[in-house]
Amino acid sequence: MRPATSAALATVSALVLAVSLTGCASRGKSAASPEKAATSEAPAAEAYYAEEYSDGRFYVFGTKEVHEQWKGPKTLNFARTFIGSGPHGATVVYEAHNEWPELTDWLQQKFEYAHWTDKPAYYGTIEHDGRTYVFGKPETEAEFRSSHSLTYARSKIGGRVGGGTVMFEIDPKDPALTDWLERQYYARTSSTSAAAPMPAPAAGGYYGEVERDGRFYVAGSQKSHDTLRSGGEIPLRRTFIGGGPGGKTVVIEADSKTDDLANRLQAEFERRHGPIRR
Repeated sequence: MRPATSAALATVSALVLAVSLTGCASRGKSAASPEKAATSEAPAAEAYYAEEYSDGRFYVFGTKEVHEQWKGPKTLNFARTFIGSGPHGATVVYEAHNEWPELTDWLQQKFEYAHWTDKPAYYGTIEHDGRTYVFGKPETEAEFRSSHSLTYARSKIGGRVGGGTVMFEIDPKDPALTDWLERQYYARTSSTSAAAPMPAPAAGGYYGEVERDGRFYVAGSQKSHDTLRSGGEIPLRRTFIGGGPGGKTVVIEADSKTDDLANRLQAEFERRHGPIRR
């Protein structure tokens, strides 16, 4: 059944200046990039973005050429597929290319920003005994208020923004609910939530921020960004103690083989927040 938030077959094409803030991925094959993608760059002023909804799936495109090709067979030969990660548990299929790996991460950020308020269910939270409990059904929340017990839950130890444990409701009949609640929690509590969309990357690479524990953390990949949002750490980093806005420390992901990653992320951070103090 088609989600209530989408028309029967909708196409959204836009010049995109902003993208933002996950899911278990089932990756398809990746094709050689079309000529447009040869530079591995998503120009902020020219980036193509389009969505289609067909047969219970969202298809997300980053090149007009592939989008037009899709309109006949309604399939993407080369894609990254996230089963059940979309609104109302719909599957999302993103265009992918071997020579333009940043494109799919960028499309995912844009899609999640565009749909972050699409609600497959209720969203509610309760702080209790040093933990945050996140609910997808009002009756479960009401029962918890009297029993202080959540029978089915996903526990994220250390995953609470600011420290502590988060407990996400599990519905055995709706496997997509818990993933949606987790994405909602981090989108609503992160300083880089969808309330403040991220610009398209000027240099074509992935960029993500998480603010917690008095620090700004900057990630250069979706995997690192997800690790930070769940309370984890990035192993290699460039740190500026007290160098960020408000005297906060800035921690930037680094690569042991080259300074290119850290330099790119630092430049993007400074573009958004101003120069880092040394």
